[in-house]
Amino acid sequence: SNPDLPALAVRWAHEYFRRYPDKIGFPVSVNDGVTECQCRDCRAVRAVHRNAYVPFYNAVGRLAARELPGKWVGFLAYGNAAEPPVGLALGSNLLVQVMNGLLDGMAPLKAWRAAGAGKLGLSDYHFGREYVVPRHYPRIMGAAWKQARREFGLAGINLSAAMRSWWYEGPRVYVLNELVWDIAADPDALLDDYFLAFYGAAAGPPMRRFFDRIEDIYGRR
Repeated sequence: SNPDLPALAVRWAHEYFRRYPDKIGFPVSVNDGVTECQCRDCRAVRAVHRNAYVPFYNAVGRLAARELPGKWVGFLAYGNAAEPPVGLALGSNLLVQVMNGLLDGMAPLKAWRAAGAGKLGLSDYHFGREYVVPRHYPRIMGAAWKQARREFGLAGINLSAAMRSWWYEGPRVYVLNELVWDIAADPDALLDDYFLAFYGAAAGPPMRRFFDRIEDIYGRR
């Protein structure tokens, strides 16, 4: 809520674009964690708008529109900034990357669109590691991303992956990484490419069937 902060953020952005002029925008996301400022002004903003960060994002967006035309201001709808604001319209140059935006029939994406977000993206964890292995769902996730692109004009995906075993998780990560670059790509063609290149002509088809079986089981959920 500090009134000097938006100008400091845009000053930083000027230097960022001098170094990386090809970038389409700059980030102003919350830090990881659950703590929030408890000063009087921040608590007052939170009481009125529910999300205490969007007024800051809007202020940065207004300054950026004047000083850095054509550049986006991106933030993660995550942690204490996850909920859409009440009583605030979002600036047209804001990119909202919604954490877990596909849950419950894409309810988080729908909520941010209803709040006036013009540019929407996704942010998600695709961890294996200490979680569930194998986790293989490239066609299911790819279909969901394509649907989000059609329905919400999905502008980008922030994908965080941490793997314990490439053997189990490589096919999923390969396909999803390729889809991030080209959402129109065919997951089945990418899987054929992966298994042929990784295992060879003899072993590739049976390995593909093995992983297809895993995804079919996953899809029952």
